[in-house]
Amino acid sequence: MDYIGINDVDKLISLLQREDEFPTRTRDKITLELIHLFYNQALVVFGIGDGDGDSNRHNNNNNDDVSMYQAIIAFVVSFSNARNDIDVDNHNHNHEVLMKIIFILKNMKEFSLRTRYKIDHLVKKFLTQIEDDIHDMLWANNIGGTGNYRGLDSNRDTEEEVEAIVRFFPDVLTRKVDEEGYFHYPLKLLTSTRNKYGIWSYDVKAISFIPVVARLAI
Repeated sequence: MDYIGINDVDKLISLLQREDEFPTRTRDKITLELIHLFYNQALVVFGIGDGDGDSNRHNNNNNDDVSMYQAIIAFVVSFSNARNDIDVDNHNHNHEVLMKIIFILKNMKEFSLRTRYKIDHLVKKFLTQIEDDIHDMLWANNIGGTGNYRGLDSNRDTEEEVEAIVRFFPDVLTRKVDEEGYFHYPLKLLTSTRNKYGIWSYDVKAISFIPVVARLAI
């Protein structure tokens, strides 16, 4: 069943709670980028930072958030260590940090309208980044000159993981890709890869995902 949420915040909470069900690339993206995004913006969001050089005005307008902020300040400050020492292989640590972010999102009703608006903006920005990355993952099978394959890999990813994340972001299947002036759906590019010499061939790492992607695209 496709994801149906009330709003973007609910969608992000559900995404974080189910992140273990998604492909490795998506899990890493969630861990790295969400923690960075929330930490880098946390002080500004809660009105105590100098992101625009006007922290006093932020403090005055966000007095309603003080008590709630004090309750979660230890969580927010903990992102300082997380963002500088993130280890995508340290599942327990990363899961703990993501649970802290979920805690903040679930308690948004305690914040002022101004702060909720800022958090909504962060959430929307992050969901857009994740959707763009998933779209890229479905066709980024061009090794090129770097030797860095970034597409789906049947030796690492499973059909269940691909289906889970696509159902969260079904629009990725209908967004066309501009490949040298020709526009294709991701499904078509999923079948092939190009080496550093520009020679096309079948993508043996991703070809097994064609049936599940095709079924979801119907």
